[in-house]
Amino acid sequence: MTEQGVFLFYAPSKGHIFFRAACRYNPFMQNQQLLPQSNRVRFAYAALACLLAVAVLFAARARNVLADVGNCAVFPANNIWNTRIDSLAPHPNSENFINHIGANNGLHPDFGTEWNHAPNGIPYLVVPTNQPVVAVTLTPYGNEADPGAYPIPTDAIVEGGMSSSDDRHLLIVRQGDCKLFELYKAYPNANGSWRAYGAMFDLDSNALRPAGWTSADAAGLAILPGLVKYDEVQAALNGDGVIHHALRFTVPQAYEDYVWPARHLTNTSTDVNDPPMGLRFRLKNDFDISGFSESNKVILRTLKQYGMFVADNGTGFYLSGAPDSRWDDDDLHDLQVYVHGYNFEAVDESALMVNADSGEAQQNGNSPPPTRTPTRTGTFAATFTPTRTETRTSTSQASATFTRTPTRTATNAPPTAAPSKTPNPNPSPKIANCNVFPFDSIFNTPIDTLPVDANSNAYIQSIGSQIGMHPDFGAGLWDGAPIGIPYNIVPKRQPLLPVRFQYRDESDKGPYPIPSNPKIEGGSDRHILLVQKKKCLLYELFAARKNKRGKWKAGSGAIWDLKSNALRPAGWTSADAAGLPMTALLARYDEAAAGAIQHALRFTASQTRGEYIWPARHKASDITNPNVPPLGQRFRLKASFDVSPYSTQTQVILNALKKYGMFLADNGSNWYLNGAPDERWDNDALVSELRQVKGSDFEAVDESGLMLDPDSGQAKQP
Repeated sequence: MTEQGVFLFYAPSKGHIFFRAACRYNPFMQNQQLLPQSNRVRFAYAALACLLAVAVLFAARARNVLADVGNCAVFPANNIWNTRIDSLAPHPNSENFINHIGANNGLHPDFGTEWNHAPNGIPYLVVPTNQPVVAVTLTPYGNEADPGAYPIPTDAIVEGGMSSSDDRHLLIVRQGDCKLFELYKAYPNANGSWRAYGAMFDLDSNALRPAGWTSADAAGLAILPGLVKYDEVQAALNGDGVIHHALRFTVPQAYEDYVWPARHLTNTSTDVNDPPMGLRFRLKNDFDISGFSESNKVILRTLKQYGMFVADNGTGFYLSGAPDSRWDDDDLHDLQVYVHGYNFEAVDESALMVNADSGEAQQNGNSPPPTRTPTRTGTFAATFTPTRTETRTSTSQASATFTRTPTRTATNAPPTAAPSKTPNPNPSPKIANCNVFPFDSIFNTPIDTLPVDANSNAYIQSIGSQIGMHPDFGAGLWDGAPIGIPYNIVPKRQPLLPVRFQYRDESDKGPYPIPSNPKIEGGSDRHILLVQKKKCLLYELFAARKNKRGKWKAGSGAIWDLKSNALRPAGWTSADAAGLPMTALLARYDEAAAGAIQHALRFTASQTRGEYIWPARHKASDITNPNVPPLGQRFRLKASFDVSPYSTQTQVILNALKKYGMFLADNGSNWYLNGAPDERWDNDALVSELRQVKGSDFEAVDESGLMLDPDSGQAKQP
């Protein structure tokens, strides 16, 4: 045994060092078969030293559970990356930061198996101590780069693949001395050298970059410690269920500053509501993770305890990770569907700073908070955005906040209300020869004579008085899917299939009559709407997917009796954020062609108040501003608006908006009107004409006087 190995037993914070010294680098341990008889005693001491080193190492790991890559701890246990922040106070500007990043953006895992024929995520390599080094020409930002040769293997893979022109990160951990090498815009030269921006980190040290210096990351931070890694998730499943380090994510715009431990700014934004580089966010403690897969629970627990750093510019709430062929991409997608911006909060970790030039963090007083029993404000949301790059201005979003109502139980179908005795002045809309709710349903009741809501002007300003209406439906395809929310008509005897729900306590159990190849809304929302003939039942699913075994799963599901005015239980969502039916509120071509739409429509707004009003049953945010409209608020086109210059199909829609109005039913882009796709829609006319209808042409109405029973959709007829 070496003398160096003996001394390293007295450095308990460096368990990985003395393990290497006492075991891996000990000549007696490595050559024990060749030991002469005279060295047996020395070998016994060496073996004992190695066992003690392993014991101390595992004790240290049991205490700190440090991230480990290539047998190297990723920074010391007291590094800010490895320090919990779940007991820290929220940042006083947290809500504004969230809104500027995108309160309704889904948490998008920017990693997985493969994307665009390349590994999906930021890959890293582990190389041996004797890995040959190559010259690197340091550009761009050469004056902030670390000079020297880098241990780049000949088969190195950069982020995005070798044909990529994007960030092209290359991360390398060298075993033995535990050095981390990170490159940005890494390109190989024909002579075997490379050109890139480069930064080096000593993983045994808390040293930060020089103040004002970037790294391979915009914030001047190391990238490797902030990645979600498949093996760490699996290790956590066999341990305490948590990855013991912070993660990293991107924001669309950052403030012109950085906060510790970041070392570099990236923008010139002077808006203090844009987050600075280095700001840390965490998932709110009361977010309910019970409905997620075990792997996703690990990621979500980590975001609660360790949070994530603003590390670069990019799409809002894109979470970074390392690619791995073993990821389940469908499972990861649930994070984007069910977790969104307003489930997070910014924290103030300035009190943890020991030295502005060091990543060492105060550990005192940062113990976990007392165990709390959540009241279930678990949420789901999806943003209709293509992976990695956004090329579409139309955004269809869904979000909702779930509140558990333990005394209510989901049933196969809602109870049937007593038949209405009110005379029928107007026929109900029909689909598949089924009335779409009774004629006296609030969805089918005109509101053109109702009083204007007292807060109408403020609501219009909140959504955007000068923003034009946009038809989020039409003919043709976008990104391979029909434009709009399609619905399916299924026969009475359509086989019923079980569906596993993410939020089963607010979903109708089913089963559901899903055909073998149903029409599904494109993008992330993936609504499936089903009208069953003869029985006149409406089945609606949100975020519906078939797994590899052919079984269906969905975020939530609702079953409606179209002959009934029954609403969802109070506080329950549906396939819609507001807890309303969707099919009943879509613009449908057949109705427009017939000359009249005789029911209300539905639309979205980017911000909704954390309340709902009849007939809605569910809220979708935590916003308390009274000038922001709640879900369920109804709007109508002003009677004075002249529809005569518009095409026939647009006139039908505008007249319906005058007489029946439209419900604020979900979070999404402002004034996006929903409808069903149909090849007969005239897209050019719809888009160009409805764009001319501004928010100021609408008014909010007060329909509270029509309510007969808060748990029924039956309305007093005006």
